[in-house]
Amino acid sequence: MGRLLLIVALAPGLGCCSGGDPRDFEQGHARPVVERRGDQIHPDLDGRWLVWFDLEDDPNGACNSVGYDSDQEYDYTCEGVVKSMDLLTGRVRTLSEVLLQETRPVMSDGLAVWRCWQQSAPGLCVTRADRQEVTFHPQGNSYYYYDQTSKPAVDRGVAAWIDYNYQGQTPVNLLRRLELRTGQEVSHIADNYPSELIVCGHRLTWVSALWEDEAYRYQLESIDTLTGNHQVLFDSDQAIVGLGGSGDLLAFKQDQGEAGVRVFYLDPDGQPRRADSDEARVSSMTPITVDEDLLVWLDHREGDYRVVAYDLRGGQEGFVSSDQAVVGAHLVPVADQNQVVWADRRNGDWDLYLRSF
Repeated sequence: MGRLLLIVALAPGLGCCSGGDPRDFEQGHARPVVERRGDQIHPDLDGRWLVWFDLEDDPNGACNSVGYDSDQEYDYTCEGVVKSMDLLTGRVRTLSEVLLQETRPVMSDGLAVWRCWQQSAPGLCVTRADRQEVTFHPQGNSYYYYDQTSKPAVDRGVAAWIDYNYQGQTPVNLLRRLELRTGQEVSHIADNYPSELIVCGHRLTWVSALWEDEAYRYQLESIDTLTGNHQVLFDSDQAIVGLGGSGDLLAFKQDQGEAGVRVFYLDPDGQPRRADSDEARVSSMTPITVDEDLLVWLDHREGDYRVVAYDLRGGQEGFVSSDQAVVGAHLVPVADQNQVVWADRRNGDWDLYLRSF
């Protein structure tokens, strides 16, 4: 039997638009916050804390690229570390040992988190943002390996991941939720094949793909890990990608063929609302970044990539990075507390720039 298009009302309080004056995208400018030799990439932001993958001490300051020597030989090194900065004081700390693979750290609740491999198993490395005291949390016996280049799903001190597993010959897809400070872990079974998992407090949200009537359907699903309440938030015959969320606000992208890639968020009634303008050319390569009432993504309407944001306060879209910025298609901009940070190569190496609203 076919499945009807289903959009359910979200739980009370699930919404966006916290009010306040709309942002003025024409005012203000970005400033460099991390400028060092070599590349500084994959930033994440949580209040006063900025974290990133730092390649200052790598032989050529980059991962797996053409070297700077006269022969231009390919350099196979990728010797970086996770670093943090206290944006209030400007102090920089090294949080990890030398990592030999490009790594995407994240920040949450004063904790820096990145994927790592220890004790012959993949897992999460976790430390406070102000010191190197790393705790390792293994990610179970999943046959699906998350490498270090996968950004962990973390929010408010809680991490989550998908455990594609088997019980005998039967595939069992588990959604695992981990309290990073206590180590307490809870698992939930996902009936359909899940992907694009994010965690927002005690709520897990993911995308499922279902093969029905010789075609795929895509569902945006959510489970309240405190009550076990499961909801289908959105159902579509177009792929749902680039899922992002913060608090009660969820956003995603859909490729609508000739219309291009479009950005949507769910309003308080669970209805999808479009955020990008008709002039936008939204990149499909990176997820949406969500900060309370600000959506951030990459756009290439002018040829080169620019950081663009949509302000739910005023219902308007605007450029965050200037036309002097050199932004990479695979490097995700991040946002928190009215600040946006991205990697920018305008001066030859990837540096980190910040713009406040």
